[in-house]
Amino acid sequence: MPRDDEKIEVRFIDANGSVIDLEINQTYRNGYREFTASAWERGGGGGQMQDRIVPTNDAQKKLIELWNKYHLKEINDKVWGEILRAVKEVKRIEEEKKANSKLSWEDIDDPKIVALGKLLDISPDQANEIISGSGTQYNVGEGYYIVATDEEADNLAYEDVENLVDDIGLSSFNVNWDDVVQTDWFDMAMQESYDSYVEDIESESASSDEYENRLEEEIAEAGVETSEELSEHLQNQWRDGVEWYIDNFGEEDFNTVVKEKQLVDTEKLAEYIISVDGRGNLLNRYDGVEHEQEVNGTWYYLYEG
Repeated sequence: MPRDDEKIEVRFIDANGSVIDLEINQTYRNGYREFTASAWERGGGGGQMQDRIVPTNDAQKKLIELWNKYHLKEINDKVWGEILRAVKEVKRIEEEKKANSKLSWEDIDDPKIVALGKLLDISPDQANEIISGSGTQYNVGEGYYIVATDEEADNLAYEDVENLVDDIGLSSFNVNWDDVVQTDWFDMAMQESYDSYVEDIESESASSDEYENRLEEEIAEAGVETSEELSEHLQNQWRDGVEWYIDNFGEEDFNTVVKEKQLVDTEKLAEYIISVDGRGNLLNRYDGVEHEQEVNGTWYYLYEG
């Protein structure tokens, strides 16, 4: 008889000093009672990573053995009970370690280690042992975090945007060009192109004897009176010079011009992206979330992996 699916989560620290979040499930979606498990190394990778976890005690070792033995297999009450007991023991040991911490958060000099330790919900002893780093770069075992003040986070986001412009080009961003690009250069290029075009067609033949030349013909078709007005008419078909340039020369050439002539305001672009998506989407490679922790009156912003 079908039962409700069940999910259990447990966090522990392995022998590498990595903080591991393990998710265990029993489901009935495939017509039988199935066991599945997956893990995430905080600040690192995830999935079927049991071969990368180095157990620090027998309880962790037992849990990983059960993971390897029963993953994606049919289980019964006996097996599920064994798994639950293993999870319970891992949790008991971790909670005991936290409760018996000899240090307090006040004993740790680096407030960023404190902020990261609190985010990970580990004890001061554990934070002092497994977290290392300085500046804004911190390691948790095999995992990696950015821990920054508000100003530092802004600076890192600006740097990331600048690197992205170099790597993937400005045209990959969905922005209002007037806000982040010196569009005058492209507007001028468009004007010069159409002025030159208008000048060139004066020497070309019209499509009928009604007109003296092609310039006269196009002036009539556009409903204007002078060559200058025809040039303006042609330019007004485009939203701006950027749109004209990309359509005529392609995104790759546009990106090259912007980079070589330094036409992008990276700070404004970063401000726009942050206002729309937040700094987390730039600095958090895992899930795009910006975490916050307050330590001694200062707010720190944390980004995973």
